[in-house]
Order: sequence, then structure tokens, then C-alpha cells
Amino acid sequence: KPVVESEPAEHRSGIAGVPFFNLVEHMDEDELASAVLSLVLNEWLPRLQHEGDSAVMSGLGNALSIAAEPSSRNVILTFANLGYVDFVLNGFAAAVVPYTLVIALDASANEALRGAGLHAYYEPAMPTIDARQQHQGSAIFMDIMKLRLLYLIKALHLGCNVLLTDAE
Repeated sequence: KPVVESEPAEHRSGIAGVPFFNLVEHMDEDELASAVLSLVLNEWLPRLQHEGDSAVMSGLGNALSIAAEPSSRNVILTFANLGYVDFVLNGFAAAVVPYTLVIALDASANEALRGAGLHAYYEPAMPTIDARQQHQGSAIFMDIMKLRLLYLIKALHLGCNVLLTDAE
């Protein structure tokens, strides 16, 4: 007879031994948000050296405070490397689309976006993607897709209401 292993009584993934679906009952909102942010950062970008979630994206809170609508904390969040800066400049002019923060995915994009008067944030410790490398199947492109969610989680944790959108 073949050996049949019994299924576990509950799902084993979670934080500190608590399954994900029970976390809300066991952690306050701030503790849960910090734990999820740290979990995502460790899983998706383990090569980054950080101390909790405070060292990574430490200037994001200030950038969001400047870009977001003051009373509601509503903000549009989009992303661009140098290859996508033209899309942002054509579609996200501050006078037309206020309360937008553009996450610059490389130093050159950051310089161009800020030079055009847009609110931009750049984190040098994060992975970058060269303007000529837009292949959607590449590992670095997948890192950038994960970064979008990481920035979204962090912005939500910082108390913003976020509309996440593509630059094009």
C-alpha cells in the first residue's frame, strides 16, 4: 500500500507562527503593516541590506507628504525609469494631474523628473532597470514589478490613499 501523508490541520505560512488569515485578530494594524512590509522586502529583495523597514525608503514619507493632497492624503503613484520619463512628462504634468508622486527607477530619471518640476522620489538602494532594457520576461523587470507593490505597501502603511498606475 502507498503511504498517504495527512494534510496539515492549517495553512503553515504566516508571521510569527500565526497564519495569514488570522493575523488581523492577533496584531494591531501598525504592527501588522510593518510585519508584512518586512516580510515582502525580505522575500522579494533579500540582497538589500536593511534594518527593519525604516532604513529602506526612509525618505518616502517626506516625499509623500509633499506630493499628496494635504487633507485626504490622496496620492497618485506611478513609476518611471529614463526610458519612460517622456510618458510621465506628457501624461502627469503637475497642473493637470496634481498630487502625483513619481517613483524614479534610476538616478537619471529622478534628475529629469525633478528638473521638469514633478514630485519624484528615488531610492538608490533599490534595483534599477536600464532605459534600453524593457524586456518583460527579465529578472530585473520582475524585480521592478515587485518594487511597485513594495512602494504601494509602504505608502499605505504611511497613511496615504493610493491610486497606483502605469506611466503609459
